[in-house]
Amino acid sequence: MKIALFTDAYVPQTNGVVVSVRTLREGLLSRGHDVTVFAPSHPGAAEEERVVRLPSFALRQFPAQRLATPIDPFTERSIKNASFDIIHTHTEFSVGQFGFRAAAQLKIPHIHTYHTVYENYTDYVTRGHFERPARKIVTLASRYICNRCDGVVAPSDKTYDLLRGYGVNAPIHIIPTGIDSARFARTLTSDEDRAALRASLGIAPGARVLLTLGRVAYEKNIVALFEQVTDYLAPDDPVLAEARRGLVFLIVGDGPALGELRQKVSGRVICTGEILWEDVPQYYHISDVFVSMSESETQGLTFIESLAAGCPVVAQYNECFDGILEGEVSASLFSDVGEFGARLDEVLFDVDRRERYIRQGLKAARALSAEAFAKNVEAVYQETRATYAPRASTLRRVFS
Repeated sequence: MKIALFTDAYVPQTNGVVVSVRTLREGLLSRGHDVTVFAPSHPGAAEEERVVRLPSFALRQFPAQRLATPIDPFTERSIKNASFDIIHTHTEFSVGQFGFRAAAQLKIPHIHTYHTVYENYTDYVTRGHFERPARKIVTLASRYICNRCDGVVAPSDKTYDLLRGYGVNAPIHIIPTGIDSARFARTLTSDEDRAALRASLGIAPGARVLLTLGRVAYEKNIVALFEQVTDYLAPDDPVLAEARRGLVFLIVGDGPALGELRQKVSGRVICTGEILWEDVPQYYHISDVFVSMSESETQGLTFIESLAAGCPVVAQYNECFDGILEGEVSASLFSDVGEFGARLDEVLFDVDRRERYIRQGLKAARALSAEAFAKNVEAVYQETRATYAPRASTLRRVFS
């Protein structure tokens, strides 16, 4: 098949959507398909075959994010002449809308992945005001967008239930994003490489590292996590304080909450800012436990990546884990924040339990392979093409 993937986020950015799109692209290519990615231009992007960069600009509020501008006629003609068999959008915004329009006017089957629970992001616009109307708008917009598609991919049961609750009646396929487990294998970095990275970050050779990696944003509950970890690092009990003396907290990534956290940083907390996509595995490899209190995940790829890298997870329970991670087996999951310190202690200092979490975590990560992900999405493409019936497009003709 000739497949077009439309996304507003792609390398060199580092987030879950980027991982999902890139993993899908590589998996489909390995299965013999012809895949083209349409993504915004980016100053740090290297040229990549079959990746079309669309003119874009940085958003003032979120400089790391790019917004594609109206598409030029040359790109429109190239899409029309490419004779794609299916279009798969991964965003509801500018590049995604271009893909929606192309699918409707060219009468091509259209699949959409709903990656983001926008209810968790309304505060960026409302600043705490008119929250109920904003959430209603999100519900209506999500329903409208998804029902325009021939099929929707939901990365978890949580997202499936959310969309059905919104009133989405298009076919929804639950397909967790897979990862390339081999990319995160701890054996890929040597002791010397790990020591060099730790030294560059100012981490002492014998220190143990608590890691959080991803978008540093308020909807990830990052401020609460920061407070819990810093309290954990400095307990009142002198015995606990001595046991935890050789621990540091490593915050990897960029986002709107990073400035606030940097104002609170002490000598045992390190913020890296944004890192290169290809360097991500190394940060798992120098860490001893991955921590999170995020409630906004649709799947939580960073958790799976961490497990694939042999770094056990301590996280607040989220419905997106159902069917992916199992509490007390492949990850240490808690519902009561008061359990956080005890969970960290068992993963860091209980050798037998730690080894079990690592072993079962690796098993859970292998079950979510990139190969299975691509195969499952391919099956959705085939099913959708077999049942596809073109709809009349009321959009302005640009592909005629």
